[in-house]
Amino acid sequence: MNRRRSSLLRWAFWLVAAVAGFFSWWQILWPPVSFYSRAKSDPGLAAVVGELLKPRNTIYDEPLLGWVFLALSVVLALVLIHCVRSVADYLQHSRVGISVLETVMEVEMQDAARDMAVIRRRQTIHANRKGITAYRFGSSTDTPGGRIVRSALSHQSTVGNKNITKELISRGSDTSLDIIEVFNRELPTSLLTTFLPNILVCALHKLGLFEGTVVVRQGESTFQNEFSQSQGVYSVSTTKYPISRTIIRVAFVLGHQPATDKIRGFLIRENVVEEIALSSNSTQTHFVYEARANSLHMESLRVQWEF
Repeated sequence: MNRRRSSLLRWAFWLVAAVAGFFSWWQILWPPVSFYSRAKSDPGLAAVVGELLKPRNTIYDEPLLGWVFLALSVVLALVLIHCVRSVADYLQHSRVGISVLETVMEVEMQDAARDMAVIRRRQTIHANRKGITAYRFGSSTDTPGGRIVRSALSHQSTVGNKNITKELISRGSDTSLDIIEVFNRELPTSLLTTFLPNILVCALHKLGLFEGTVVVRQGESTFQNEFSQSQGVYSVSTTKYPISRTIIRVAFVLGHQPATDKIRGFLIRENVVEEIALSSNSTQTHFVYEARANSLHMESLRVQWEF
């Protein structure tokens, strides 16, 4: 929560700074442009801008204004380049086969010793092109001795509360599974969901819109001895394409959770690591730690603990 609040405050600060910078730049540029326009005489706009970009110019007697206009012009040009690149990157990512709006992973320990754990996955996705009839995902263990209880694996995808999962094709072992979920029809598409920002599509879907386009994927798997050691970790990783919102919840049997200073959250991009704050709450049976990340892109969101 603190990370999200600080991110919003940072974006709000830079937005206000950019708007204020533009208006300051415009207040310097507009008077001479307006004057020469009314006089219907040269110089033109390009000549006025060129003269104003000189630290000491013939338009304003105050030399400081020349330096201010030059600095503001450079900053605004960099902001414009950044915005253009961001829009270009977004449009490129929006045309991938499938966009992941939100991923929520819940790891629930079934006993105090953490010998058995159930991992629940909930994802909201949408297709960006026609012809997509299946989705590939995987599940694996990281701990020696850990195994996946294959008979307990279940998964179902829905569009507008209608089941679209035809079959699950799995291959692998008790430690690593590769699964292809085959749909009974190709996934629906929409230009709106493709080109609107994913965070907006996710919010609108929670309000009941795009029910006929957004796919809700829910699954459950059971792990044995994966988290029973004194040190444990669970992470979600992305490669080339981002996940708009990622949430990891780790639920320990109440009274058998690690101390708050023994469980930590990290956002990892190659060798760069940022520690993030975890939130916590409790139910009648479990104590839950939660980590969140917005726009996870070529990164890993990790929660790790020790007893």
